[in-house]
Amino acid sequence: MKINRVIVIADILRHKNGHDGNTDMFFGLLSGIISRITDIPAVCFDRDQLISLQYDIYKAYGFDISTNTQKSTLFGGVPPEMWEAMCFVEPTSELLEIVKMYFQDSLVICREPSFILKKAFKALGIPFVEMAIHSARYLDDLVLGITSNVDSIYQKIKAYEMNPEYFYFFADLIRAESYRKYSYNRHPLDKNSAVFFAQTPIDRSLLDFEKKKIVNLFDYKNEFEEICSNYDRVYFKSHPHYKDEKLFKYLKKIRNVKILDDKYNTYDIICSPNIKLCFAISSGTLNEARFFGKETKSLLGQPYIYSDEVQDKNFLDKNINYISVRKDFFASYFWADILSDIINVKKQEVIDVSSVNNKFRRIIGTSWGYMDGDSQSVNSDVENLKLVVENKIPSAFFEQSSKELTNLVMKKFLKRIWQFVYENPRKFLKKRKFFGFYKPKT
Repeated sequence: MKINRVIVIADILRHKNGHDGNTDMFFGLLSGIISRITDIPAVCFDRDQLISLQYDIYKAYGFDISTNTQKSTLFGGVPPEMWEAMCFVEPTSELLEIVKMYFQDSLVICREPSFILKKAFKALGIPFVEMAIHSARYLDDLVLGITSNVDSIYQKIKAYEMNPEYFYFFADLIRAESYRKYSYNRHPLDKNSAVFFAQTPIDRSLLDFEKKKIVNLFDYKNEFEEICSNYDRVYFKSHPHYKDEKLFKYLKKIRNVKILDDKYNTYDIICSPNIKLCFAISSGTLNEARFFGKETKSLLGQPYIYSDEVQDKNFLDKNINYISVRKDFFASYFWADILSDIINVKKQEVIDVSSVNNKFRRIIGTSWGYMDGDSQSVNSDVENLKLVVENKIPSAFFEQSSKELTNLVMKKFLKRIWQFVYENPRKFLKKRKFFGFYKPKT
């Protein structure tokens, strides 16, 4: 196997314009590591190359995105329906020639690549390592699911599989925090309840490969209503980044369904002893819920199965199962080891990365599942604290004694008092002129 370079990419066909940032981020993480473990260069396609590659792939299947893609915002104009259609196609000879031209003699490291590219890599024998963020977001840092189309790489990754007990360990801590906040015997959620976790409308986990479409709750109305009939109350928890008014209108017609507002924290809901079932179309929150001991049901089925869900490790399959890796992927020793069978590598010293907390979460730039109660970690991330005060991320498990958080809360509180005592009455009086007794300043 001849390898002249290591290429770092994300999903180059995705319609969202943020995926070039993911490529840059992973390249920033991996380029230094690759330079230390081998003499083979690590490269990242520039924007013009990515736009050309994206255009060529879509064109091979009859899609013209030239009038939709904006050069200034990479992938910004690719219609979702085009991306959806590309998820179900098979490699053609024209596509294989395009992929060969861009990726020949390369090792590809990719975050959640498009399905058609993975099929093309396998057909052409191009080695790749695929990474996906694990659905359990409540640990002290994000976890990666990692796989490869190369058997020897996959077998070496398995040696770094994290102990599943970590998922239960952090779940227990969060449950304890939740019970402290809401007494076990006096939880605000109704008894004999279920909760449905919604998702964003465009997500690869919503792809139904039998129907060849992206599904939504209306595709499962019968199943949803049947589950609702088995519980006294069914709570509907929207995704924090998406609210569907059409869906809300439908849900309000079902007697025992209650739509939860944003003040309800996902983990508080899961921890509630009154919640007997967590269900969704395919939300990764279901993977989290099982570590809290909850019964779960996926209407579509979980498309990505992590190694911590497989009891007998002899049945792990590189085409199906991601290996759950906790923090080793930060270090050069990990990559030198797993790639040692396909490229010449320099031996790397194993270092202790166990103390690294919330670093990858900040690199990714996501606050989803940010529940770390450690005051040192919280104090080091003032920007996330600002998001807490602005009610953009949940705050239930932050240390309330944090100096930064206290100051921010006080500023917010005083601002509200100022508005209530002075600004709001002044606006009212100015509008009404208070029967002539109040003369606002001009």
